[in-house]
Amino acid sequence: MNRSMRTETDKASSLYPRGVQQLPYYDLVPSDPSIEEMRKLVCDQKLRPNVPNWWQSYESLRVMGKIMRECWYANGAARLTALRIKKTLSQLSVEEDVKM
Repeated sequence: MNRSMRTETDKASSLYPRGVQQLPYYDLVPSDPSIEEMRKLVCDQKLRPNVPNWWQSYESLRVMGKIMRECWYANGAARLTALRIKKTLSQLSVEEDVKM
């Protein structure tokens, strides 16, 4: 990782509380799950990753959590379009001075 990338990462990581990072469903599937194992959880059981409550304390994370939840609707017509996601992220980038 080059110096400028480290600086940006260090700056970003200092903004948010640090916690143990885990892959989604780490407690429900093996460390290298098959597509079938993941399909059962996501498609059949309709499980979604947890969005931590503390994300509400930071505007950029609050918006990201909202986008994520709106992309998880079972009805495809109700989900956000790629263009809507792009516009929302572009606006967030400007308002919050977030580099994307």
